[in-house]
Amino acid sequence: MEARKILIVGASGRVGRSLLQQLLATSNPPSIRVSTRNREKATFPSNVEVVQGNLEDTSSYPELFNAVDRAFIYANPRTRLPQLLSAAKDGNVQYIVLLSSMTVEFDPKSDIGKAHVNAENAIKESGIAYTFIRPRNFSSNTCLFWAPIMERTGKLWMTYPRSQTAPVSEDDIAAVALVALTTGKLHNQAVPLCGPISISQQEQVEAINRLRQREGKKPIDLIILPPEEWKAKMMSWRKDDFDPIFADQLIAWWKENEDRPELIQSSERITGRPSQSYEEWLELNKDAFLKD
Repeated sequence: MEARKILIVGASGRVGRSLLQQLLATSNPPSIRVSTRNREKATFPSNVEVVQGNLEDTSSYPELFNAVDRAFIYANPRTRLPQLLSAAKDGNVQYIVLLSSMTVEFDPKSDIGKAHVNAENAIKESGIAYTFIRPRNFSSNTCLFWAPIMERTGKLWMTYPRSQTAPVSEDDIAAVALVALTTGKLHNQAVPLCGPISISQQEQVEAINRLRQREGKKPIDLIILPPEEWKAKMMSWRKDDFDPIFADQLIAWWKENEDRPELIQSSERITGRPSQSYEEWLELNKDAFLKD
């Protein structure tokens, strides 16, 4: 099933960048358009069309979707969904792959859950064919949330260390998006997604410490705190960007999943290729965890 032109919104992000690379690596790559907030600073291959725009800027919607057959987008609570989908229909978009979230299933009333529920419902109501990819915990969350604290302190504060998750890599998320965009296998489906192995938070830190020791670095000191002390510690470290409501949602989720292995719904069942474990992802992204 061939696409006339595919749009990737967020191609500078981890998932979008991987999707672009995987599309270009196919035997017969489609015409590709990517969007960026800053066209002058963007660096994309010369055979890719680059437009300036983002999901929060309604004036950019027409150029994003003009003459596009298929689009990969992500849920953003500040997106004007009626205008976005109207522009998509005006541009003759036939199919949207949405990077959604598993919170749609397990925590739909949270702020994150609501944003993704709203996006999914709007796309369904638009009549445009869709695939909703619903990852749970990204492998890169440890890079986003843990690595800066480790670098600054050599320590990591944690609550519910035995809470289980099966982290999924951005490459595996993108691989499922690739199948969705280039075949008809996932039309009008929601695809729950996680990594291939369920491990605890503490086991993730142990994997990071094994990596550090192999590279001649001191291990990170793991400090276990009661939930409210952990929340206070994080609020003191990240007072400008750490939402206390989000902290409470994390604590509730970790408590619920303590000693509870995650149901494995990996990308392999879609792509036919082995999914990336957390340790495999860690090896590919080790520089973020080796800073002192």
